[in-house]
Amino acid sequence: MGAFVELVPWIVGVLGVTNAFSYLLFAIDKKRARTGDWRISEQTLLLAAFFGGGGAKLAQYRLRHKTKKEPFRTWLNIVVVLQILVGTVLFFPPARIATSETVSNLLIRIAASETFSSLLIRDGQAHESGRVMPRRFGPGSD
Repeated sequence: MGAFVELVPWIVGVLGVTNAFSYLLFAIDKKRARTGDWRISEQTLLLAAFFGGGGAKLAQYRLRHKTKKEPFRTWLNIVVVLQILVGTVLFFPPARIATSETVSNLLIRIAASETFSSLLIRDGQAHESGRVMPRRFGPGSD
């Protein structure tokens, strides 16, 4: 446990940088949305949120950016909840036992649900090979 305590300042620093970066990406995308420039893809925003979900959620709230866009809003909320769960498990050892079984059962249910599958396919277009191709972003895209 002593080694983990020594890492806490580094963990806090890295989380601060990643949250600031997520906020910055949302701010840039909001500015580009207003000016009609090429946008940052939702996948990139969600990836940034995966590492800095608090900054992404704060940017969504303060900048009023992507607050109604589905399934993006749902995915961002899922990322933030997962980060809270991971933080709870890491920093409160008794929570590890209580949450490990519950989280694994929840993830199995989510992965098996039809809604989860439809969220993955809804953002893309079917390709003749059966793969889901990403949508284009920027001026002239649908």
